[in-house]
Amino acid sequence: MPRSKLTNTKSASPYSRPPPVHIAVIETQDVAHILSWRFAESREVTPMVTCTNRVAIITDGSSVTTFTLFKEFASIIVEGAALVMSRFSIRGETCPFGIGQLHLR
Repeated sequence: MPRSKLTNTKSASPYSRPPPVHIAVIETQDVAHILSWRFAESREVTPMVTCTNRVAIITDGSSVTTFTLFKEFASIIVEGAALVMSRFSIRGETCPFGIGQLHLR
């Protein structure tokens, strides 16, 4: 099912979920995410606490998009993998949408 159809279709029930989506991972890259900064007296600003998220480029066969993965999903996503997204919900009214309660297999 194309991503545009998923995000443009509204359901009458707030508890309904979209059908499973087959995706392919084109490329992944680890990206540093800065959580806090250190400000020195000499006006020097440096990152104090960082974490690493994985950004994946995925496709459903009709569109290509980027996808930010947090630590708990980072080990599942590898380049060239084909996955099925199921039991998920889409949050938000406009882009960027959030995906909650995701199950990958």
